[in-house]
Amino acid sequence: MELAGLAGQLDAQAPFTVRQFRDASGMGRNVVLELLPYFDGRGFTKRVGDTPRCWRGVVPHHAAKLIA
Repeated sequence: MELAGLAGQLDAQAPFTVRQFRDASGMGRNVVLELLPYFDGRGFTKRVGDTPRCWRGVVPHHAAKLIA
């Protein structure tokens, strides 16, 4: 599954946490802790408060290959 799509699915229910993304993706905690700030920096997700994130929903075409 595309990681950006996973973020969108998780956010459809409510803003998601690092733990929820880790569990759904099957990736290790350390990788997720590096990936989600990358998503935030690129505008794919936005951190809300301490841990929840919400999906922005639009992935630029040039970046879709990076996060697939």
